[in-house]
This record gives sequence, C-alpha cells and structure tokens, in this order.
Amino acid sequence: MENDGKKLIKHSVGSLLVCVLCLTLAMIGGSYAYMTDLVTHDNNSSDIQLLYDESVNKQGDVITLNTNNPLSDTDGMMGKSYQFSLKNKSDQPKGYEIQIVNDTAMITSDGCENNLLDLSYLRYNVNNEEAHDLIEQEESGYTVYYGMLNPKETKNFAIHLWVKEDANQIVATNAHYHGRLIVKEVQ
Repeated sequence: MENDGKKLIKHSVGSLLVCVLCLTLAMIGGSYAYMTDLVTHDNNSSDIQLLYDESVNKQGDVITLNTNNPLSDTDGMMGKSYQFSLKNKSDQPKGYEIQIVNDTAMITSDGCENNLLDLSYLRYNVNNEEAHDLIEQEESGYTVYYGMLNPKETKNFAIHLWVKEDANQIVATNAHYHGRLIVKEVQ
C-alpha cells in the first residue's frame, strides 16, 4: 500500500511537470507569434524602421488629439505634436508612406464605436507644412506623407492632429478619436 502511494505521488508530479512544460511552450510560442505579427503589421518592412522617444510618446504608435475643442489651423499647429523618426536600415534607397488610421483595437477595447469623432472634422499637418483635412486622404488609405530615404538615412517628423475650426462645438466635445501611425515601405 505504501508502494502504491509513492507511485501515485510520482505520477502526479510527472503529470504536473508535463503540464508546466506544455504551458511554458505555449506561452513562448504565443509571444513569438504576437511579436512577429506586431512587427509585420506595423512596419511591413525590415528596412524602414519607425523610431520614437518613449519619454515623449509613451503609447508608441498611438496618435491622439491634444484637445477635442475646435481650433484654427494656427492654434492646431502650435499644440503638442507626435514626434518620431524613420530610419532606412538598408544599403538601397527606400520609399515610404506614413498613414494615420483608426486604432480599431483601442476602439473595440473602449467600446466607443458610437462616440467617435467623424474623420471629416480632423485636420493634420506634418513637419509644419500645409494643413489638410484627414478625410481628404481616405482614397490613399489615409496616407498623410510619403517620401524617400537614402541608404542609412534617418528623418525626423512631427505630426499635429486637431479638430477643425468649423466643427460643431457640441459634436467635438462629446466625441473623441483613437488613431495609430502606420509606416509602409513602397516602391
């Protein structure tokens, strides 16, 4: 009888170790798949790298409004900007597109689909150039800037995003916006 107790304990410990090993392998595999998906989804290229200062952009590629109050272009461009750099890691010139898209993951997680600011109310500018309505870029997948990077070149960017001046104050203050920055390599 004592022998049966020892066998039961050995069997239980062995089963527990197998479960722990399987769980560990599943977590490692899941983490690898998640990180691979993030890198592929965010950059779509291993040559163009998105760089940002975590002390300035604590939420990574998330881009938000400074205020929901309608602003003139002058005031919108004077607010806080989203700052980042693009680096071409290759030995060849590379084209790129910068897009501002809805952050569908954040919208789903917040459950705020019915409380989003219509894109026709949003204005933006890149590197203090001319301001544009974000909705104007709908056909291009919301590409707000494009260009070329020479081999090993790094370029700095600053994007301002604000609610346009002629937006209805009530609509603007009762709604908000969740966006993400996407960088794609193009030919």
